[in-house]
Amino acid sequence: MRKQGEYLLRVGQLPHIDLQVLPFSVGAHAALGSAFTVLDFLGAVDPTIIFTDSIGGGLFEESPEEVDQYVAIFGDVQGSA
Repeated sequence: MRKQGEYLLRVGQLPHIDLQVLPFSVGAHAALGSAFTVLDFLGAVDPTIIFTDSIGGGLFEESPEEVDQYVAIFGDVQGSA
């Protein structure tokens, strides 16, 4: 894992990357059981969408209610990092 840590330290210096670490002391959190990516585009033309990933494949969530729920979860986890 040393090389992974060195890589993260290196890319964390780039101006367009924010590296945040969620410590184990936070314990269980809302994003623990599922991996997801928030795809937020510049401009108002394309709405924010969510990509959820699982063993069987991926799914794009586009409904405003689902997107809002995932964005709120991301904000909570980000606030704990």
